[in-house]
Amino acid sequence: MIRRHLGALAFVAAAATAASCSATTATPPAPAPSSPAATSAASAAAVKAALTADQVGAAVVSAYKQASSVHVKGELTGRDGKTKLDLQLNQDSTSGTVEEDGTAFPVIRVGQTIYFQFGATLLKQMGLSATTEPGSLMLGKWVSSDSKLVADLAASLRDALAYGTFVNNMVGEMGSATFTDGGTDTVNGTSVLVFHASDGDVYVASGEPHYLLRMTDRKSTTLDFTGWNQPVAVTAPPAKDIYSGPGA
Repeated sequence: MIRRHLGALAFVAAAATAASCSATTATPPAPAPSSPAATSAASAAAVKAALTADQVGAAVVSAYKQASSVHVKGELTGRDGKTKLDLQLNQDSTSGTVEEDGTAFPVIRVGQTIYFQFGATLLKQMGLSATTEPGSLMLGKWVSSDSKLVADLAASLRDALAYGTFVNNMVGEMGSATFTDGGTDTVNGTSVLVFHASDGDVYVASGEPHYLLRMTDRKSTTLDFTGWNQPVAVTAPPAKDIYSGPGA
């Protein structure tokens, strides 16, 4: 049976001590041109000064609350196995692919209705045969969450396919978490600020709004967040492609 373990990824950070640094300056008789390394270091310091470790949680929560969509892609490992996600999450719809322990299946959510496209591996995982009914009729079709055939699967995935619930589980806890400075980096071509917590690291856009762009934990989990507040249109599958046989 397909099982969910996304709820366990709510990022709860442990207490940590923030580090501080200081610098001294001198005034030479004639200023020398700055080296590229010095310029880069000064630039990084200026970026870090714009968002400190004790500010990052509130800044990320504020940014996501102003957004209406995000694309989530990555892999996580929990007690029930390994899950891969590639999902476009909008306020009122979702599309993409979920893969758990080698079983991948496309999903679409429009409003409260979720559609699952059945391949041979998902049929097998659900205890159905691709050569006998109803499995043979479902093969390649989209099955609606209104069908009792996928009622349990739909219930287990509903929160993961809802923008508000999923993102709040991933980001919401950051508002009360404690972080330490981890320097700067680049994620998918975007400059980020890195912050550490006892359970993992977060990579936050260096410029405003300070969106969460990557989250990692200590259990081989990495989730990338792109396309914040850039919704992509999602429509229900064509009626001819929706399963309407026994159990529908």
